[in-house]
Amino acid sequence: MPQLSIHLLGDFSAVDHRGNTLSIGNARVKALVAYLALRLEDGGNVSEIGELIFGSADSAVQVADLVGELRYALRYNPADLVLVSGEMLLFNTDAVVVDAQEVET
Repeated sequence: MPQLSIHLLGDFSAVDHRGNTLSIGNARVKALVAYLALRLEDGGNVSEIGELIFGSADSAVQVADLVGELRYALRYNPADLVLVSGEMLLFNTDAVVVDAQEVET
């Protein structure tokens, strides 16, 4: 059973396994969620994410702040929903489902 369902089609929302809609935060955090959701299998590089969201590949600190805000929004859920591996960020594919991914398959 997924711990987090992300809905990108229609109104944006993130719903936990209890059915609670999560308050994700500002537009940049939502952009991070959408980006990682669409790249569910391979995630994204911190500098690439920084370039897309902040307009600068040299924005690792700002991306780390966004990840902190996202983790705060997910604080009542398992800690391993957002994985960090070196310079890569990704969602745990065993715990997160995305409606747009279901349409693709």
